[in-house]
Amino acid sequence: MDDCPSQRPHRLTEQRAGQGVIKDGLPVAGPPVLKIFDQTGALVRHISQQSQPSGSHEIRWDGRDGAGRSVPSGIYLTRIEAAGSVTTGPVGLTR
Repeated sequence: MDDCPSQRPHRLTEQRAGQGVIKDGLPVAGPPVLKIFDQTGALVRHISQQSQPSGSHEIRWDGRDGAGRSVPSGIYLTRIEAAGSVTTGPVGLTR
């Protein structure tokens, strides 16, 4: 298995008032974990979901950090981990 994460961008769709849905394809079945980082590399939010089959999925992000505070508009780095597979990509958030 390749240890390098995929560098394809995730799509943030259905965005309204700082909320959105991040769409990505899981190459293998497993519980996806979404981590969102700011431009300094600091962890902004950690979102876990129940196990999902491989294929296209949506993970909802409400534009808030782990403490429930709204984060500012900007470019964030997303990392989705599932069953040993990792994909990363930028996502923009506007308010």
